Amino acid sequence: MVRDNSQRAKVVQILFFCLMAIHAVNAFGNYLQIQLLNRLQKGVYNEEEASNNDIRQQLLAIAILILTILSIVYFIMWFRRAYYNLQLAGGRTNFTEGWAAGAWFVPFLNLVRPYQIMTEIWNDTQSLNYSKAERKSGAIVGVWWTMYLISNIVSSVSARIYTDTESIEGLLDSSWADLWSSSLEIPAAILAVVMVRQAHQFELELSAYQQLPKEEDSENLLGNIVVE
Repeated sequence: MVRDNSQRAKVVQILFFCLMAIHAVNAFGNYLQIQLLNRLQKGVYNEEEASNNDIRQQLLAIAILILTILSIVYFIMWFRRAYYNLQLAGGRTNFTEGWAAGAWFVPFLNLVRPYQIMTEIWNDTQSLNYSKAERKSGAIVGVWWTMYLISNIVSSVSARIYTDTESIEGLLDSSWADLWSSSLEIPAAILAVVMVRQAHQFELELSAYQQLPKEEDSENLLGNIVVE
């Protein structure tokens, strides 16, 4: 029998919704910071506004860091159990369960292996329960992975630019990069929520299907009833 993965799926979705919200606020915060920096270049600024801006951006950065770490941890927990459940149910898997967690941390391999495993979870969980005509397209997995890679690349570029904060121009470049990074994180998080929700639905339906009495079990049960 597959293991219950409902709590993990629920927490993952909540965390990604929180990430969407905080990245939306951060994008707007960077927009405000850009406006402030443009005024600073012209010598028109308010010290209190500048101080409040710094505090706001620092708090947002801390919140994003905490939520990102929690999202990664719980997503991998859900991801690993979903793959383990697929193996328990007799699905065809090309990798061990440990790779569902470990592949995220191996350089270069983490560019392809998690996508391959997610594709197996999506397709093979359905194949155990649905006819070919009933199965849903796995296109969302490819779109999600593409957005995930793009958002990570932009985030890395943003982090590199952030080191150049000695000038207003450097701060402006960093703010624009951070704004675009947060803007890309939002659709990536939306796709992740939709994908996890649907994949978990496949998992629930597979679990319900496995608990149904098989034909031979039904015959034995009927025989016992007749004998009694």
